[in-house]
Amino acid sequence: MQVNLNGTFFRASKNDCAGFEKQFKLIDKMEFKGKYCHFDYASIKMTDEYEVDGNYVYININNEIGILSMEIIDQGHLEGEGFIHGAFLISLV
Repeated sequence: MQVNLNGTFFRASKNDCAGFEKQFKLIDKMEFKGKYCHFDYASIKMTDEYEVDGNYVYININNEIGILSMEIIDQGHLEGEGFIHGAFLISLV
């Protein structure tokens, strides 16, 4: 599947998250531009490179967070895994 991730994806749901993400909104939106992903993690601005491998996007965070992984459902829908569990939908505005 060839997917262009350029755009801003907003959290649409938390899918019954556990732990911190159920209580706090660690990541509410992610903006993909070129080879970088921009987002706020617990109110800290972050920018990191990402890569697409099959139906997954991996955001390589170079600190204690590790690698964020998201399943690509389609062009406008990413499904976060782990502590960013939940649906992220692209903004149509």
